[in-house]
Amino acid sequence: PNVGALLGHTLKSLEEGPNVGISRLLMTAIESVGAGPATEPLVFQLSLPLVNPAGVTVIGGGRQTRALFEAEDKSVRSKWPATMGEILGPEGALLTLQGEEHRAMRRAMAGAISPMVIEAPANWANLQRVVASNLDAWVGAAEGGEEPLDMLLSMRQMAFEVAVTQTLGTDAELSREKLVSLREDFDAITEGLFVPKLSERLGPLGELLELILFPERDAALKGRMRIDAALSEHMCEVLERARHGESVEGDGMAGRVALAGMAEGVSDVSLPWMLGFAVNMLFGGVVTTAASLYRMTAELAAMPEILELLRADVAAAMPVAAARAREGAAIEEVVAAIEPAGVAASPLLNAVLLETLRYFPVVPFAFREVIAGDLVVGGHSVPKGHTAILFFGGAINEERPDGGVWDDAAVFDPRRWLPFLSEAMPGQSIMRNPKPFKGAFAPFGAGPRVCPGQSLALAELSLHVAALALCADWDVLPGRYGGDKVGQSPGEYSTRVMATRNGLERFPFVVKRHCY
Repeated sequence: PNVGALLGHTLKSLEEGPNVGISRLLMTAIESVGAGPATEPLVFQLSLPLVNPAGVTVIGGGRQTRALFEAEDKSVRSKWPATMGEILGPEGALLTLQGEEHRAMRRAMAGAISPMVIEAPANWANLQRVVASNLDAWVGAAEGGEEPLDMLLSMRQMAFEVAVTQTLGTDAELSREKLVSLREDFDAITEGLFVPKLSERLGPLGELLELILFPERDAALKGRMRIDAALSEHMCEVLERARHGESVEGDGMAGRVALAGMAEGVSDVSLPWMLGFAVNMLFGGVVTTAASLYRMTAELAAMPEILELLRADVAAAMPVAAARAREGAAIEEVVAAIEPAGVAASPLLNAVLLETLRYFPVVPFAFREVIAGDLVVGGHSVPKGHTAILFFGGAINEERPDGGVWDDAAVFDPRRWLPFLSEAMPGQSIMRNPKPFKGAFAPFGAGPRVCPGQSLALAELSLHVAALALCADWDVLPGRYGGDKVGQSPGEYSTRVMATRNGLERFPFVVKRHCY
């Protein structure tokens, strides 16, 4: 890699914070080698003692990274930065659990967050309520003459409300003010997750340097403590009901996972375990989903032709909701008529979701520790003990479902997916059918550690885009990148992923009721 570019971007990261820094470093390293077709492996090694004194190997390419995802506990095992384990774990933290503990946790979660559970009437109604109330608030802000809203912040608040109410259950009874306060603490957590833990390498001197150079870590730890304190009373009640086999519908995923965890023989289904589960679900379900909501909404605003096609497609698939919208019914009443069957019947809606996941892969890399002594990738030996950074974002962006490469990957155009949807899964929703998520197209990861919240994320995205199409007109105001012939985001893959992942594009939007 170009050492000068790597050094320059690393220094720049000190100004922008650790989350931006690690993304910038990886993007620059990958680009300096040259991404090439999605199926070509990229392997190079870096000396990053603060990450791992043994060495770091960056591995790019869809086929290679998917194979390593599926080789969990054989060739590699999950190994994220130490600060992440400290803040998110150690108990109940799916991201950091290993071996049988991780497998037991996954089994416990399998039935608690499956597509059938997410689409169950009570859970779907909860999603409808959150989406409708936020959309109604955005419209109300415009009608009341308020300043344009920060779109990223608005999407994060909605995604946070979905994650909290689905995880804790509707009986948690959290006020909107409490939800905003919790989201601010959660934001502090996310800002500190990628901070290097210097004390591991440098002892007391490292602790001092952490306080000076990376105050985000201390803020993240305090944010985690405040979230634990806010949720403890409710979680104790959920746990007590689960221990007596009395969990109720209003206990949400927390109650279902506690019951299933006990049935699966999880060694310690305790309050710390429950809090770890809850915080991990928030981490996995807020930042990523909010980024997808944000970019999808922005791109559709820049594409009036696609938006009109989408409105017609959604209206045909959801006639009751469309009729209510045309009659000027309240947003809550319109969204209440958006059902999973309607989502499945709208091919363009599903195509918009797939194109958003392709064009803006918000989790383009993952960390693994090499545990095999004979790992070879693309003809290159990867030493045991190395930290492997699996970079698969470029492959998600480039590779077609048939294994070829898109010749217009730099363009956002949902229509590219329509032939695939009509041939491979006619009349089916991507919430239920995993066919699109094969080969290099792995926006939710793959193997034993595939994202457990995939169904919830797709349900939230589906409801959001359907509600917007039926109920709203929206304008994204100046201040963003511009340029593609269809959308407005930059064509360069790394630039748009950096902007999406780290919120470097902060721009306002105005939402009004759509007039029929």
